[in-house]
Amino acid sequence: MAPNLFFDVPEYQTGFDEQRASKLDAALLPLKKRFRTIFHIGGPFIRAGISEQIRKDQKIILPLALLVLILTLGLMLRHLTAASIPFLTASLSIIWVLCIMAVLEILINITTSIVPAMLIIAGSTEEIHLISEYQVGLSDGFGALEANHFMAQHMGMAFVLTFITTCLGFLSISLNEIDLLRSLYWLQP
Repeated sequence: MAPNLFFDVPEYQTGFDEQRASKLDAALLPLKKRFRTIFHIGGPFIRAGISEQIRKDQKIILPLALLVLILTLGLMLRHLTAASIPFLTASLSIIWVLCIMAVLEILINITTSIVPAMLIIAGSTEEIHLISEYQVGLSDGFGALEANHFMAQHMGMAFVLTFITTCLGFLSISLNEIDLLRSLYWLQP
């Protein structure tokens, strides 16, 4: 037996899928005694499962990405303060972006769930270059302020070009008509 149940929902509401999936589970519970196998499948079940998996993945991926970042920077830069700067800026960026998404009521889906990891990757690459150039200035005998100027002179153009190419790369994705990719830019049709 396979009954079909359709939900006519004019506007998606947060928690709808999880609520419907749990109500369907509760409705099928008395039937488990009469049938060998009984289950439900469909949009709410699948979306609720995906949402739960995203939550589980975020608990593993984000801490692991931050740990790899700190270990890599610690080994490369050989200085705890230098390794902690990208960690702090990545953490603050993630907090700010998630807060803004919450205020704007942007739902976390498969695509938007990768935003925190992208912030760690994209943000830390620039910081690594800046910190290493600053350390070169210090090793050349400059003081902190002079090393900062040295870093700005040597990395300014590279930093601007990297920023522009990264922005153009993400903007090119926004021209794609695949809904999952468009949801990264919150341009749902």
